[in-house]
Amino acid sequence: MSDATQQVRSSATGISAIQGLGLLLLLTAAIYWPVANYEFVNFDDDVHVYDNPHVNTGVNTSNVVWAFGIHGPSQWHPLAWISHQLDCQLFGANRDPKSAGWHHLVNLCLHLGCIVLLFRFIEQLTGRSEPALLVAALFALHPLNVEAVAWISERRTVLCLFLMLAALLIWLQYAARPTISRYLIVALLLAMALMAKPMAVTFPCLLLMLDVWPLKRWSSGSAGKLIVEKLPLFGLSLVSSVLTVWCQQADGIISSMSALPLPLRLANAVMAYANYLRDTVYPWNLSVFYPHPALTGNFSLEASRLPILISTVLLLTVTYLCWRWRTRSPWLLFGWCWFLGTLVPMIGLVQSGYQQRADRYTYLPNIGLYLAVAASLPWATGSPRVRQRLSYGCIGVLVILTVLTSLQVSVWHSSQTLFEQALIANPRNSWAHLNAGQAAQERNELDLAEQHFQMALAIQPDYGLAHYNLGVIAYDRGQYDQALAHFQEAVRLDARNADAWVRLGAMLGQSGNVEEAERCFVTALQMEPENIHARSNLEVLKSLNGR
Repeated sequence: MSDATQQVRSSATGISAIQGLGLLLLLTAAIYWPVANYEFVNFDDDVHVYDNPHVNTGVNTSNVVWAFGIHGPSQWHPLAWISHQLDCQLFGANRDPKSAGWHHLVNLCLHLGCIVLLFRFIEQLTGRSEPALLVAALFALHPLNVEAVAWISERRTVLCLFLMLAALLIWLQYAARPTISRYLIVALLLAMALMAKPMAVTFPCLLLMLDVWPLKRWSSGSAGKLIVEKLPLFGLSLVSSVLTVWCQQADGIISSMSALPLPLRLANAVMAYANYLRDTVYPWNLSVFYPHPALTGNFSLEASRLPILISTVLLLTVTYLCWRWRTRSPWLLFGWCWFLGTLVPMIGLVQSGYQQRADRYTYLPNIGLYLAVAASLPWATGSPRVRQRLSYGCIGVLVILTVLTSLQVSVWHSSQTLFEQALIANPRNSWAHLNAGQAAQERNELDLAEQHFQMALAIQPDYGLAHYNLGVIAYDRGQYDQALAHFQEAVRLDARNADAWVRLGAMLGQSGNVEEAERCFVTALQMEPENIHARSNLEVLKSLNGR
């Protein structure tokens, strides 16, 4: 669409699309601006930023090489690591809000960039600025997206989508006039997006969907050629997927089939899709963590027949309607397939971690839902009065979302506010109790911390980290027998907890059990070869024994 067309004023609202986009950017910046005074949170921000020596020391050759390595935590995302290293180089990694605020603002700038690119992309798909502005507004102001923007560790999500949208815009130019240079630019942007977060693995599938609508390149005669055209891009996605699985296996966060059989994974996936749809329409009582019921012992196929059935019927019904109306309203099927397809890597079929779903996972997929709704509204076919009412209705919805998003942003003020909200959403969230306890522990509120850890164990008796934290509190209080018992239980339940092995070894060494202490430190180093506490304690033991 030409710049002249963009400047045409809407009869319903009296402002141009560019003016509307500018107002949207200002409103989004105002809603998220409080994050400039927010802290790091003790959920992933420690291992991703302020406590990670490969990140908090800034950009250097050694750190960049490390960023491209096969290791945890989470995924293979070297570009995200480097962006955090650059932030630490520029702003530091102190835990005070002054330093953390700059990290937050970089996320916000990337989110604003995504809004601009998304507006331009939808405008080119639909040929109109009104649905493009509505999609951009829903994306900018929806509470589900707060987690990706206000959480420093989720830099990978906003950075990945920014690069994906840039690649999609270049691809539209390539589809209109194919050139090698444009294809190479798309491939480079995709490679960078995959290095920010493997969420971009579905990108080649999105291009095939674009070939069907609105590009209309797909036909029985051209299908094979179009698939071959995308093979190098599928290759990039495959490489990213393999590297990510290796990283997650090295980190020990992928659940085995014995721990989580395929029927349970499929059932959870179906219900998760339905929950995402519900939260999109009714974004209330959101949480930073939704524990996977099958991994916390609170789920069975027998007891969940009804929600599984309702979720399945809902998904099949919507899919059938979109397919039936594919000729009359092709954007419905396009948007629905965008939602379903881009969620596949994050829906739990390959389960990593203990979450059932996550708000941040909708950052890319929900664009399809926003498009399906926005493109279906009568922007051009209705009378001026209908279009005016439509505009006022959209504004009303956006006002509600603005209020909800502002409230959700405030949840991310600190670790305390974040996990208090998670417990309001689900009081039986053992993970939230653990992290709320750790936040209280950092504030030296040991009694409150102990209560949270005990609650976590009451909900999930095999929670090794809760035992570890109770052991730390007991040790600080001089209750050494209790501390020893908790550390022993912690390593029994979670043998990969290097810190628990170090604590246990230190206590055994103090009691004169040198051989067992040494075994603990060696085990810790096997888990984390760079654990300085395990290494220093092991050296002390060896020096005391003349070795």
